[in-house]
Amino acid sequence: RASARRSTLIPIAHATVTEDEPADPVCPALGSVWRQFKPGRTGRLLVSLRGGRGSTLSVYSGRLPTQGNELDCVTRATYGRLEMNVPARKGRSLWIRVGADGAPSGTREKLRIENGRGQVVVDGGPGGFDPTTGGPGGGLPRSCSASHPERSRISGPRIRGSAAGFNSRGALVFRIKVRRVAICDVQADLVGPKGRVYATGIARRLGGSETLRLQRTRHLRRGNYRLRITAVDYLGKRVTVRSTVRGKLR
Repeated sequence: RASARRSTLIPIAHATVTEDEPADPVCPALGSVWRQFKPGRTGRLLVSLRGGRGSTLSVYSGRLPTQGNELDCVTRATYGRLEMNVPARKGRSLWIRVGADGAPSGTREKLRIENGRGQVVVDGGPGGFDPTTGGPGGGLPRSCSASHPERSRISGPRIRGSAAGFNSRGALVFRIKVRRVAICDVQADLVGPKGRVYATGIARRLGGSETLRLQRTRHLRRGNYRLRITAVDYLGKRVTVRSTVRGKLR
């Protein structure tokens, strides 16, 4: 069983796929290890792998895992967390499949289950790739396959106020307008004095009038600030989007 109170360490070395496992053709793996989790409440849960050795993450919901009740899957694209924000029902089991491809002896993966309310997952997490679109694994919408973020323009109210006032908040809220074309797999950074990043946030897709929430990463100081936006284009390349959101804190 997996726990929501603490991380679950899962040994994945020498794992193999057995004949009675449900097929997972979208996110295949040479081996797999399973953990069951029974939610104590109804709501969304953020399921993540944090060891960097697991090759796939799949979540099923029901009495037993079958191909028909798989919620979604994520496959590894680079080093980092694999994530999935899944709907959960109180008392209905979630079956979590950790895929492995020839993990060396002694390898363990760290599984974490947290409150998923308000959590944003983009393309399966920092280390992942969700081959489906719009699912719990954070797949990007279909429209993102033709995205041209270099054509977009970001505008919004001028940044103003006191650094002390901003430091009293954990999250900083910016109301912006995305003009011309929508942007996908968005990384937003508040850049300030000495070129340092003072807050950061992500979003799957932004278009039109939007509210952008950035998590503060360090104490803000007096000085000039600007909102730096990057997004992924139709070729998968991350490009900078022109933004006029800037200002000064006293």
